[in-house]
Amino acid sequence: MIIDDSLLRRDEKAAFALRALFEKHGYSRFFMGRFEEYDLYAGNKDFLADDRMISFTDIDGTLMAPKPDVTLSVIRHTSDMPGQLRKVYYNENVYRAGRGDSGFREIMQAGLECIGEVKDEDICQTVFMAVESLNALGGRCVLNISNLSFVTDVFAAAKLRPESYGHALRFVREKNAPAIRDFCLSENISPEGRELLERLIAVHGPLGTMLESIRGICPGSPALKLLERVNAYLARLGKTDGVLLDFSIVNNMAYYDGMVFQGYMEGIPESILSGGQYDALARKMGKKAGAIGFAVYLNKLEYLDK
Repeated sequence: MIIDDSLLRRDEKAAFALRALFEKHGYSRFFMGRFEEYDLYAGNKDFLADDRMISFTDIDGTLMAPKPDVTLSVIRHTSDMPGQLRKVYYNENVYRAGRGDSGFREIMQAGLECIGEVKDEDICQTVFMAVESLNALGGRCVLNISNLSFVTDVFAAAKLRPESYGHALRFVREKNAPAIRDFCLSENISPEGRELLERLIAVHGPLGTMLESIRGICPGSPALKLLERVNAYLARLGKTDGVLLDFSIVNNMAYYDGMVFQGYMEGIPESILSGGQYDALARKMGKKAGAIGFAVYLNKLEYLDK
C-alpha cells in the first residue's frame, strides 16, 4: 500500500522517518501500556520535564497515571542481563503539560534506549544516532554535547568541596563568570582553581576544536578520553558538522552521569532532542545495568507551522 505523505502531519512524517532510522541500525521496537502505577513517577519527579501528572484510581484501587515519560517505563520493564545490551526504540504518546500550556496534552515522542552493559562504542553510537535523528527531521540542526563526569573532574581539580558541587553546577549551566568568581572567593578557592572553572564555562564551539583547547584543563580525566573517542567516531563517519561541545549542558546529577546532549533545530526555540547516560537513574530503580538514550519531542515541530 502506498501512503500519500501529503496527508500526514509533520510530526507523523518525522515519526516514520525515525522508525526507519532506528530499525536500520538494529534497534528493536519496545511496546508498553498507556498507564503505569503513579508511584513510579511520583518517586522520580525531578527526572520529569514537568512534575504535574494525570492520575486515576484503577478498578483494583491502585493509583495509576497515563505515561508522562517513556524512559522510566523502559527501565522498569527491562530485566538485568549481565554481559548483554538491550537496544530498543519507541514511538509513544505521553501525557503532560508543556511549558506555557494551560492544560495537559497528548504528545508524540520517539527515542531510543540502550540498557545493560554499555561500552564506549555504544555511547559513541548513541551520539551518532542523535545526530542522525536530527538530520532525519530536516532543516538546520545542532547537537550540543557535554560530559558531567568531566565537569566533576574539573571541580575536583579545582578543589571544590563535594557539597558545593550543586552551586557550582548552577553557575556552569548559566555560564555566569561573575558568579563563579564570587563563589570561588566565598569558598576560598585558589586562583588556579578559579581559572579552571572559568575556562570550563567558556567552552562552546565545534567538538574537535574545543577538545584541543581543553586538554590542559584536566588532562588525566577518563571523561576527556571518552569525548575524544566520540569525536573520532563521528569524524570517521563524516558526522561532525553541527556537533558542539558546551559544558553548560548539564542535567540533574541525581539521575544523569557521563555524556549528556541536547539537540536544537532552526525555527524551534527549545531543545527538540534531549538525552544522555542515566546509570544513576537505573541504580535508583534497582537495576545494575548501565543506560543511555534520548528522546525526540515531535510536538515541538508545531513551531515550524506557526
